[in-house]
Amino acid sequence: MARLPDEQLANPSVQGIARRIDELGRLVLPKEYRRIFGIEVGDLLDMTLSGDAIVVRKVQHSCVFCASQDDLGMFKGRFVCEGCVAALQET
Repeated sequence: MARLPDEQLANPSVQGIARRIDELGRLVLPKEYRRIFGIEVGDLLDMTLSGDAIVVRKVQHSCVFCASQDDLGMFKGRFVCEGCVAALQET
């Protein structure tokens, strides 16, 4: 039996772009979504469960103290921005 193309499947529960899972369990994120969220090849994505949904988010590293995403360095496995490092050195 031939399969209908995704765009021909009428499913009122689909609220966005429908994609099929391949035989290895992979899913392709639509190009439009990758562009909107700035997702590039090699980026780390976080997947969590929320009720009956799977939520996928791009992992954004941020300072453990102020949540800044600029000028980050690592200290004991945690991200710390230069501003917080300077503030800690003043105390």
